[in-house]
Amino acid sequence: MIRTLGIILLAAALAGPSGAQAPDLLTRALDSAGFTRADLGFRPQGYWSRYPFDVPYKVKSFDDLFAEPLRLFDFAVSFGEAARRYCSPARLDSLDDNLYNLVYYL
Repeated sequence: MIRTLGIILLAAALAGPSGAQAPDLLTRALDSAGFTRADLGFRPQGYWSRYPFDVPYKVKSFDDLFAEPLRLFDFAVSFGEAARRYCSPARLDSLDDNLYNLVYYL
C-alpha cells in the first residue's frame, strides 16, 4: 500500500502542474545535461586528419541522418512504405520491376 502511494506521488510530482504543457522526456533529459535538440548529431569536420575519408559505397542519406538523428524515424517510415509497396505478394506476382523500384526508392 505504501509503495503504491509512493509511486503515485512520484508520478504526480514528475507530471508537474496540469495547466502547463510539460516538455517531452527527451527535452527534459537534454535540459538536465545542459544540451538542446540542436546539439544532437555528429558533424565531421574537413580539417580532421583521419576522418572523413570518402567512402565509395555510402548511402547518400547517411551524412544527413548522422547530423540529424531525430529525422531517423521519418526516414525509416519512408523505407517501410517502399518495402510495403514493392514487396507485397500481389505486386511481386504481377510486375517485374519491383526490385528496381524498391532499390530506387530506398
